[in-house]
Amino acid sequence: MKTPVSPLLRLSLSALTLTTALGFATASQADTIGLHAGAGIWQADIGGEFGVSQTITTNELGLSGEDANYFYLALEHPVPVLPNIRITQTDLEARGTNTLESDFVFDEVVFPAGTEVATGLDLSHTDYTLYYEILDNIASADIGATFRSFDGGGAIRATSGNESLSESVDFSETAPMLYGRVQIDLPLSGFYVGGTINYIGLDDDKLQDLEARVGYMYSAVAASLGLELGYRKMSVQVDADDDLEVDLDFDGTYAAIVFHF
Repeated sequence: MKTPVSPLLRLSLSALTLTTALGFATASQADTIGLHAGAGIWQADIGGEFGVSQTITTNELGLSGEDANYFYLALEHPVPVLPNIRITQTDLEARGTNTLESDFVFDEVVFPAGTEVATGLDLSHTDYTLYYEILDNIASADIGATFRSFDGGGAIRATSGNESLSESVDFSETAPMLYGRVQIDLPLSGFYVGGTINYIGLDDDKLQDLEARVGYMYSAVAASLGLELGYRKMSVQVDADDDLEVDLDFDGTYAAIVFHF
């Protein structure tokens, strides 16, 4: 088993410093402490390629995405200068079986052509987002930084004749990204539209996560409960020399129940 070191670990310090400075200069603090929470299911399809020593497409491995469960919790407060915080956990996996049409080398293990292989890919991650409100009205906007911690990897298993073959690699990384979020409330209706972006790009490596959504929030005296529907696309491009190479897209619709107190 090998644990690769990705170029995504190189921090984009200037970008993060600029975000923090802009947050200090323009932050609009909440009047009271607010708690936001939500949980949903993302129907994420997968496409692209990955490998160690040699890459292979998700179609060649028969990989398909599984429904990804996720939840988040955000705390907003009226304390000046200190950022708000949001924590999001996403369970993101893909599995599949297929017969190889040609030999495939995965981290020095050779899987021969004609072998049926079972593959698992895990890019589950936790986001730790520090952000400032720069607008808080009918239209609201946040800026900040997300630190995305991956804890997963890839594994391939097969039986060739009387020989059992298997290999796995870890993908455990923390990548910093610029964070932005906007939302527009439709007056007197409870409906809203919005979008979120997390992004970092360094040389040939990129991590990008985009969301677009529409939702409805029913407000009572002290709390609000709603339903949110949206589309999310996450792109991961990592070229770690002799370690794990990833060029994958996950995209699809999602539905969530959201809560605000």
